[in-house]
Amino acid sequence: MRHYEVFTGRVGVIEDIKELSNGNCVVNFSVAETPRIKKGDKWEDGTTIWTNIAIFGDEARNLHRSVKPGTFVTVWGSRQAREYTVKDTQEKRVVQSVVAEQVAVSITKFNYVEGLGNVNYASGAGTSNTQSPSQPSQPSQQQNQAPQSNADPFADTSNDDPFGNDDDPFGLNS
Repeated sequence: MRHYEVFTGRVGVIEDIKELSNGNCVVNFSVAETPRIKKGDKWEDGTTIWTNIAIFGDEARNLHRSVKPGTFVTVWGSRQAREYTVKDTQEKRVVQSVVAEQVAVSITKFNYVEGLGNVNYASGAGTSNTQSPSQPSQPSQQQNQAPQSNADPFADTSNDDPFGNDDDPFGLNS
């Protein structure tokens, strides 16, 4: 029986890409997840659980380019156990790890606040920042636009029902 897991957490250490003799590659990394525990009326952090993860192939290359320590991710994979013998004591031990099928960057407000996303809500500006700090600044094409407000960019202020006309739901006859 295969144990399949889905969990979220923050990336810890990301090792370099290892090229394998069969032409494949692997990236090993760790993810920390800290459960929240309710004690009375308060929520507290539980014990942090570190999980070692391996991901293979193109997914490994994409992860290595796209993720850095601290990034909030969701991991889909199967837990595996590997037995080994300690050289000094000849003691047998078992280590568990997850072989990931997919790893997705979890887009949350927390990533934005920490500057990992494109919008920094912590500054209250809600402006887009797609240039990295190491790139020289270039004149923007949008300098003549009105300054953006602090309003919620996803708020729907219209009362129009886009699906109100059931006879033409896709607007083909308008």
